[in-house]
Amino acid sequence: MITDIPTSSDFQNAGINLLNLSWDSTMSLLTERIVEIDKINTNVSVNETYWKSAQPILTSSLTLIQQGVEFFLKGKISEVSPYLLIANMPSNFPKNSNKQNTPFSDFRTLDAQDLIRVHDTVSENRLSDEFCQWYDELRRLRNKLMHTVDNTLFITDKDILIKVMEGCDYCLEHQSWIDVRS
Repeated sequence: MITDIPTSSDFQNAGINLLNLSWDSTMSLLTERIVEIDKINTNVSVNETYWKSAQPILTSSLTLIQQGVEFFLKGKISEVSPYLLIANMPSNFPKNSNKQNTPFSDFRTLDAQDLIRVHDTVSENRLSDEFCQWYDELRRLRNKLMHTVDNTLFITDKDILIKVMEGCDYCLEHQSWIDVRS
């Protein structure tokens, strides 16, 4: 039997937590930068150097957003049935899962690229084309950042903060990010 099956709320809470972490990381960079600006009279090249050195944190923040949105989508699918999230054929299920209780987390779940298709197949309310395009761009950018080295990619603090708010707007039924965050 599959045990410890997550609920839609579990996925939604995990998504909110990841958006919060992304927001906090980015705001920490901004706060640090403001303190530095107050201490010294900085020029443009120092500012550019600061944001260039902050790229690993901003990249991680973008990854957290993508993962958070993925959890929101999994939550919406699990409203129909969490079993729809299991990706493998039974022959590829965890060893002995047919002979002993096995936690849901031991099963491989759907890839990010498949979540929209599964959602729109099983859900009464399909996702908007606008969201699908936004999510696909977010996923592709995250993949570029995580699977290659492209020195032309530059993520800004503004990019992150906007994507957090957009993710909240798309995934939490147009709730204000400030309300969700508090």
